Amino acid sequence: MNEKEINDFKDYLLLERGYSENTAINYISDITDLIDFINEFEFVSDLLQLDNKMYAEYFLSYLMNKGLTSKSVARKISSIRTFYSFLLENNLVRNNPFLDVTIPKIEKRLPNILDNEEISLMLEVIDTNKPLGKRNYLIIDLLYSLGLRVSELCNLKINDFDFYSNSLIVKSGKGNKDRYLVLHDKLILELKDYITTARNLLLAGSMEEDNRHLLINYKGTTLTPRGVRKILNTIMDKTGETYKITPHMLRHSCATVLLNHGMDLRSVQEILGHSMLSTTQIYTDVAIDEVKEKYRNAHPRARKD
Repeated sequence: MNEKEINDFKDYLLLERGYSENTAINYISDITDLIDFINEFEFVSDLLQLDNKMYAEYFLSYLMNKGLTSKSVARKISSIRTFYSFLLENNLVRNNPFLDVTIPKIEKRLPNILDNEEISLMLEVIDTNKPLGKRNYLIIDLLYSLGLRVSELCNLKINDFDFYSNSLIVKSGKGNKDRYLVLHDKLILELKDYITTARNLLLAGSMEEDNRHLLINYKGTTLTPRGVRKILNTIMDKTGETYKITPHMLRHSCATVLLNHGMDLRSVQEILGHSMLSTTQIYTDVAIDEVKEKYRNAHPRARKD
């Protein structure tokens, strides 16, 4: 059904929009769902005949009744809306029936966070007498204290740190917007100790003696985001806990603890490097839950008997 139009659309995604092969395949898969809908209910004969918003809304209900998540439904409607915009631009349809279809609201999921006790437990199981232990301890503190993205963490170079002003410049990979972060006293001591001792030992004998990245592996080469994830889960295994963690959970935890202790939203936005305040606001939900719990425990009229 409409094989030519679909192939032309795929070429458009690949050549004009510059999408990857996998992304283009996902778009075509979403269009296939619409084809299945047309074949099942036979409201129209093919994709080019579906020009009524009512049928588009029927298709939306069809997807919802399949038990798909709101996020999946929203993605499929967005893909098909793009497809019909392409058809309209090429004068193959009279209108885009999906243009004004209301996409279901995607529920914002609260980020998973670690509390201070869990962070402390992770730090306690690390053997800081060994070079890799000093590095791993530093990784956790940088992620939790500064709320860094894992890509930013791995891209840190020694000259990004200013120990005169106790600050760090983060060269963000998102939007190319650099930001300055304050280093606390314990973190400064950890950094100086790692740079002058552990890092030199890890770099000894490496083919990359001029490597200026802060975090390196046992071969003396730059640590990767994948490597960081493996390190964190190895540490968690040592704690005896059964759940896995990600670098982003430590970033979430940093944001939440700052809000819980009174830092304003704008300042947290600057620390995290969010371009939009609305992105940071999701953490206020976590903070509000914490405030509610503390209030119930503290106020005599709110405490449960």
